Amino acid sequence: MRHPRPRVAIGAAGLLAAALLLAACGGSGGDATAAPPPPAPAPAAPAAQAAQAEPTAQAAPATQEVPTAPAAPADQAAAPAQAAQPDQAPEADPAPQADPAAPPRPAVPPEALGVGTGPDLRVPGLAVYTKGVDLWLQRGEQAGLLLAGSQSVALFSPALSPDGSRVAYVRFDQAPGLGGQIGSSIHILDLATGIDVPVLTHGGSGEFVWSPRWLGDGQLVYSRQVNEPSPSGAPYRIDIERIDLAGGTAELLRADAAEPGLSPDGALLAFTDQPAADHILAVIDLDGGRAAAGSARVLLDTTDNLAFFRVPRFSPDGEWIAFLASGDGPLVASGAAALLGAAPSLAAAGNGVQDLWRIRPDGSGLTRLTTVLEDTPDFAWSLDGRHVLLRGVYGVYLVEVETRITQTLGPGEFHGAHDWVGVVEDPS
Repeated sequence: MRHPRPRVAIGAAGLLAAALLLAACGGSGGDATAAPPPPAPAPAAPAAQAAQAEPTAQAAPATQEVPTAPAAPADQAAAPAQAAQPDQAPEADPAPQADPAAPPRPAVPPEALGVGTGPDLRVPGLAVYTKGVDLWLQRGEQAGLLLAGSQSVALFSPALSPDGSRVAYVRFDQAPGLGGQIGSSIHILDLATGIDVPVLTHGGSGEFVWSPRWLGDGQLVYSRQVNEPSPSGAPYRIDIERIDLAGGTAELLRADAAEPGLSPDGALLAFTDQPAADHILAVIDLDGGRAAAGSARVLLDTTDNLAFFRVPRFSPDGEWIAFLASGDGPLVASGAAALLGAAPSLAAAGNGVQDLWRIRPDGSGLTRLTTVLEDTPDFAWSLDGRHVLLRGVYGVYLVEVETRITQTLGPGEFHGAHDWVGVVEDPS
């Protein structure tokens, strides 16, 4: 029998708690400001000052030059959200939006994104990752502060756009001493222009959005929690929604679900069903970006001696879904323990202790990829699908998928998160 666990938002409960703890301990106090950069090889271009009076994350000054990429329209997220309804699902609550009259933060010179220092990890390509309450950018041999948080603002869950030109991320807001102000929002930062646009903002206390994932270059899917009873009986409701960035229209993709993961062709949605427990991993067909009629296909549940499913992510070729879970899997349950009439207890694994697994979208080929027993980790596939970069509390690991060889690359981060676009070349 597993121990009850406090939950704020499923799948992101540990992240939200970590944001609170880190904001209380690791920030500099007051409004978020750009952190002082380490010495750089050339004088840094000063970042433009944010025009907002409220606490906000700001881009950090730097010397790293970022290649120009097409900028997203600055007004793409300013349109009010109009809730649309698929035939088979209840209507989604209107997604609270930023004030259309409020201008986006001023552009930051491209050379002011990322500090010209050595990389934290020797991995090729582009990576965005958390450090405390901040977001950092690494491009090849240069890395540094991208956006700075504070005691009242924590930044996490970065997701790079398919072309690598923009970063969607979650901003967790809390006002010390004013519990009613706690909530989260989703922003998009353009790496070519430095323009930061709020896409979704929380409309009240206890409203959270998290796990943004790109559907092409013009849409996001994400989890959203509101303080209403769920169909499965939880005191809060978590749904998966989709928003069109050009029009600002949000619609429901799947009710009573969380942790969205999209196939490369956008035809399948992987998710955790009934997220009050995190005990079901499932997929459903998408039709033009909308949930198709019919029931979801359950891939795994607690009868497979796995639970607390998180972060389902399709491989680049769409043949596999990697995910995080607690437990030892069905092979252990069907071995000596099953002969003795007692399967291993999932409670012994706990809510946070997880490893990386993979399974095919049809439910076959379940394989455990790591045995690192990490605390609420995060991961990203390489572009060629041969490696996975895993970030946990105790370390950052490079996993070769087919051989399951795991290398420790560096120290971990308390409930850290990252996204990565790169390929690990074979040694010459």
